[in-house]
Amino acid sequence: MPQKAANLYNFITHTKLYGKTISEMIPFENLANASTNIAQNVFNQSINITMTAAQAIFITLALTMFIYYILVDKKYLRDKFLEFFPPDLKEKEVINICDGERLGYVEDVEFDLCTGRVTHIIIPGPCKFFGVLGREEEYIIEICQICKIGCDLILVDVNLEKVRKKCSC
Repeated sequence: MPQKAANLYNFITHTKLYGKTISEMIPFENLANASTNIAQNVFNQSINITMTAAQAIFITLALTMFIYYILVDKKYLRDKFLEFFPPDLKEKEVINICDGERLGYVEDVEFDLCTGRVTHIIIPGPCKFFGVLGREEEYIIEICQICKIGCDLILVDVNLEKVRKKCSC
């Protein structure tokens, strides 16, 4: 190897092209300075490329999770949400304070998927023909219409005509 380096040195310093040696035509001091700058720029660009790739992976994962939660079955989400909702809520009787009428027991809740907050409670309406024919209506009551939640009942202030809806089942 030292012999090859010596041959290269002799070639650069003694070989003449157009009347000048190669060492006179190429300023090696500038080449040495430029090589450190080039190495630094290559290193910086590789870091930028790595950071961009990491950001792209993170954004892709976030979008995938977001789309999954939008497309997943909302009934499944509601059922899973009810697991975390106070279990004794279904054991509470709902009474309208406007007329003192017993509406029934909480059957279900609706919640906003974006905020995760409960928006309505759902109470089954009166039975048809002694309960044999099921139900036609249900009461969908907004959370803001709940006056008080006690240990065994929920007091609501509602106009029954406005909260009574046809069953969707």
